[in-house]
Amino acid sequence: MRRYDRARTLKLVQSQSIHFFATKDDLSAVLIAVEARLDVSYVECGLFDAADTQTFSTFQTLPDFYAAGARERRFLVLLGKCHLSIREVPQRRGGVKYAVDQLANPGTAVLKPGVEFNESLLIAGDFGTVHNDEDASLLIQAFATEVNRGFEHIKSYWVGPEARTRIECGARLTSSVHSPKDYDLTMG
Repeated sequence: MRRYDRARTLKLVQSQSIHFFATKDDLSAVLIAVEARLDVSYVECGLFDAADTQTFSTFQTLPDFYAAGARERRFLVLLGKCHLSIREVPQRRGGVKYAVDQLANPGTAVLKPGVEFNESLLIAGDFGTVHNDEDASLLIQAFATEVNRGFEHIKSYWVGPEARTRIECGARLTSSVHSPKDYDLTMG
């Protein structure tokens, strides 16, 4: 495990987006620490047929969180004091869909956990925000601090301890299942 480095954390926070490779256990360690510091909740992002949304008070109750072979999902991360706004999006063919995203929700960030297909394939995740306000900065700062404490920076990604072990054992760490192996993250 790497030593906490305040200067590296500040640089990481300035990017507004943190790209990482993490197994479920790697990311769980980060999110447990973030949840210990901040009152956060999660809501699945997307365009839905109904305005009903379920809010999760901990990442441990998120549906299909890192299930093997699960589709890539994104979750809006809100501070406890934030209110979720859902946008109505009129459809060209009539009707309305309901959007859960950052557009109507200042002070939020989005978590894309990545996907763990099996021991030999790990898809990249990210944590970021489009907002430049105090709440969004607080979320990025908390996540960046924990990533900096436990992950290693390899090229443009932060790699968790278990993900690091997997790459050393020949697993593919890639941005997409369909991405050619030439674009995989390598140690060299």
